[in-house]
Amino acid sequence: MSLKKTLVLALLLIGAAVYIFKIEIPQGEAKKTEKNIFRGVTKSQFEKIEVSGKQGSYILVNTKPVAEPVSAQSSDPAADALAGWELGDLKGAELDRGSLNSLLSALVGFREEISIPKDEQESDLTIYGLKDPELLLKAWHSGQELAISFGKNNSYLSKRYASINGQAGIFLVSDALFTAANKSRTEMRNHTPVGFADSEISELLLNFDGQKLKFLAHSDGQWKIAEPFAASASSTAVSNLLMQLRNLRAEDFIDPPGDRAAEYGLEKPQLEIDLNFKDSTKRAPLHLGIGSASAPQGQQAQFRWFMNLSGKPSIFKLSADPLSALNRDAGFYREKKLFQVISDQVQKVNCSAPALSLTKNGEHWEVNGKPGDDVFVKEALQRFSNLEAESFPNQEQDFGFNSPTLRCQFTLKSGAKPELVRTLVVGKRLDDKQNMGRYFAAVDDLSEPFIISEQSLAGITPREEALLKPINTPAPLLTPAAAP
Repeated sequence: MSLKKTLVLALLLIGAAVYIFKIEIPQGEAKKTEKNIFRGVTKSQFEKIEVSGKQGSYILVNTKPVAEPVSAQSSDPAADALAGWELGDLKGAELDRGSLNSLLSALVGFREEISIPKDEQESDLTIYGLKDPELLLKAWHSGQELAISFGKNNSYLSKRYASINGQAGIFLVSDALFTAANKSRTEMRNHTPVGFADSEISELLLNFDGQKLKFLAHSDGQWKIAEPFAASASSTAVSNLLMQLRNLRAEDFIDPPGDRAAEYGLEKPQLEIDLNFKDSTKRAPLHLGIGSASAPQGQQAQFRWFMNLSGKPSIFKLSADPLSALNRDAGFYREKKLFQVISDQVQKVNCSAPALSLTKNGEHWEVNGKPGDDVFVKEALQRFSNLEAESFPNQEQDFGFNSPTLRCQFTLKSGAKPELVRTLVVGKRLDDKQNMGRYFAAVDDLSEPFIISEQSLAGITPREEALLKPINTPAPLLTPAAAP
């Protein structure tokens, strides 16, 4: 290598070293300040946040700001620092709580960590990425505005250059606030807008192309089908339905929808859902409409799915077809286990045809007044609780409950007077070809007959000899053999 090239290379290396130590690693001249910019300000005191960056721009407005800090331990719902925030240009547009909380938390914790003295700063702000900032954030609280410009990331220190209110000072700060704010307007939106708790609902109505399905909530946490017929509903199935409603996810938003409901299949929705709440003074009824529209040519999916929601200013483009999971007939939601009892609560069982009585005496069971095998009795009680309907009769007829094949009455421990009693009745045998060998059954007031298999009947029919405690028969005494 020639001397000239060697000198040029040496100068380049020296320049790079100076750049790194002066700009990228300024700890020699820089001062660690650790100054909290929003000292004493809480999340609930921020009034507005405006963000502009490469991901786009958005304005967030707090419709319920508070003048004084709110205790973090307060249980008052009004103290929720995330309540009341919405898009500034779209009233009622809810925000994603996780993203909003991250942004507010990063604001509250934002501080100048390392200050670069003015006499050590480079005049060319491009070096710091602050001539054309990657992100500009403005925050208002207590009527005051503060603007933060974020420059490039210093990879050596894992910090980002920033300036405040356009002043000459340049700082190195944590990337937390930049990361929390550097999102698109769509990313800040709430993508699961159907929000409620199961315990809030009093009534649920689904209308699929004119076919109605109505559920009523009971005080004991159980559900009843009210339309198209009256029947017990599976709490698990209804809870899953409500969870599917909460999980309806929007991948995009049509803002504002204007008069374009027909364009998105929402003028006459394929599925309409109404939710009524127990406390109507706190929550108005919620109405959902779900429709579809043909997808543009060239897309793999044939249809796109859309939803509107009462009280919301947008049409929501759903991420998946919801109807395959929501479009179920009433039979799907029927409770199949209609005689569920907790074996530890049973105190007495009286059965007829065949006649048998079980009585709990302290911690042990008696079978027809004789000592029972506690393990076998508990297993027998569990089989009653596990009894499951195979199907349901579709018309009124003689079920044979007046001359039952089996009738058992359970007295439960409840502490109430009169005692809580539950009854299971198995009626006559079905002899048609479709249900050969099956039996009608019903519980309590016999208002909801169902059909069980012959094997199920055999499993719950109690037999005394199978439930009695084994008798230990002493072994016969051995006598010595007579001597020859």
